[in-house]
Amino acid sequence: MRRFRLFPGLLMALGLALQGAAAADLETEARAILERRCLSCHGPAARVAGLDLSGRESALRGGSKGPAFQPGSPAGSLLLQRVLKGEMPPTGPLPGPEGEILRRWIETGAPWQGRIEARRAGLDWWSLQPPKVQEAPLPPGIPEAWSRSPIDRWVYSTLLDGCWSRRTTGSDGPATGSTWCASRKAKASNGTGCATTPGVTETT
Repeated sequence: MRRFRLFPGLLMALGLALQGAAAADLETEARAILERRCLSCHGPAARVAGLDLSGRESALRGGSKGPAFQPGSPAGSLLLQRVLKGEMPPTGPLPGPEGEILRRWIETGAPWQGRIEARRAGLDWWSLQPPKVQEAPLPPGIPEAWSRSPIDRWVYSTLLDGCWSRRTTGSDGPATGSTWCASRKAKASNGTGCATTPGVTETT
């Protein structure tokens, strides 16, 4: 009999543990939405309209239009109402599931531990990589006039890769104002989709 008396207590404890885990997940999801969608304008640095959503205290203090939300009252929360109306964020309405997460989070009292800290790029971020010097290509058979300048060599190589051909104007070099155009005739002639000898194929 004693075992059966303990059983309801165990069920209650398990239910409370599951509720706590669900609340923690809801808080994590809500904070992730605020960080991703709101902090660029309403963070510690920008504080548009005086609103800082990086922490619970500052969010409840609100900005020029009052508190951002009222814990337990989705209908009385300015932030949620503007989100549901599609007025915020200014870049576009939130997806429906994200708005529902915010609604449930506020409804449960908007639990919030700590602050949302701004993330800094790591050393592997693309803009922090040192520039790399890449030598200009020197394709086989490139005309001498095209090999004098690294820029000309890049242009010539790009034209080769792009299956382009040159409309002959009486010169083999790039400095004569030659016109370049896609050669449908050359593409059809060799069956490969590319001009066989860029720089000499004449197109119309």
